This record gives sequence, C-alpha cells and structure tokens, in this order.
Amino acid sequence: MNAKLTYLLASAAVTAAVTYLVRVIPLAVWRGRFKNAYIRSLFTYVPYGVLAALVFPGVLFSTESMIPAVVGGLTALGLSLAGGKLLLVSGASVAAVLLTGLILRIF
Repeated sequence: MNAKLTYLLASAAVTAAVTYLVRVIPLAVWRGRFKNAYIRSLFTYVPYGVLAALVFPGVLFSTESMIPAVVGGLTALGLSLAGGKLLLVSGASVAAVLLTGLILRIF
C-alpha cells in the first residue's frame, strides 16, 4: 500500500475510535439520570452555547463585507425573538444579506 493511503486509513481509524469512545464512555459509566440539578442544567444548556459559539463567527465572516452579515444576523435574531418559524427566519435572513450586499455594490 501507498504510504499516504496507509496514513489516511490510520487517521480515519483513530478518529472513528476516539469519536466512538467519547460517546460510549459516558453511557457506560453513568447509568440513569443525574441527581445534581447543576449538572443536569449544564448538560441541558451547554449544547446551545457551543452551537452559538460555532455559528456566530461563521455568520460574521460569511460575506465579503461584515455589514450584510451583521444585517442578516440581526434580522435572524429579531425574527427568532419575535417567535418566527425556522423557515421564515432563515429565508428572511438570507434575503436581508442578499439585499444589503446588492445595495452596497450599487452605492
């Protein structure tokens, strides 16, 4: 086998093993629900915080200029706080980014 192919397969195997172990070890160690309210709330809210931390930089740096990205992000934030459905929020945010980008190109 080629050395690059061997390295690629070994990397994929190590990645799969680590991913599998990280997900299986908590299931094997902790059976049942956590009794501590702090730990339960931590496991409830951490995924939302991590998702926001991963998505926010992508929103800001997804366009050539930061202005359309901020307008789209504020549109999404406002509509979602107003109780808008996901399809409406995402569609309006994309439209806001597109229109802001077109307006900036014209002027």
